Amino acid sequence: MARFYAVQVALGLEQLHSYGFIYQDLKTENLLIDEDGYLKIVDFGNAKHLKLNEKANTLCGTHEYLAPEVITSEGHNSSSDWWSFGILL
Repeated sequence: MARFYAVQVALGLEQLHSYGFIYQDLKTENLLIDEDGYLKIVDFGNAKHLKLNEKANTLCGTHEYLAPEVITSEGHNSSSDWWSFGILL
């Protein structure tokens, strides 16, 4: 079951990233399960659209899930979502 849910989160992040968005707040509280047992990613208040090769400099999200480059304000992109995904797993 863990693998089933992990794949759904990964596919959701890939979809967001393909449109140029970074999520910036991946955590268990922002994942809901619908009546059919599929995950829904919710709360897009911190999501940000980035242009090609652009980096965000916002310090937002839940501290326990933040990537190092977010904390140090080095600028971050979709890779910070994958860091949060690793923490989530």
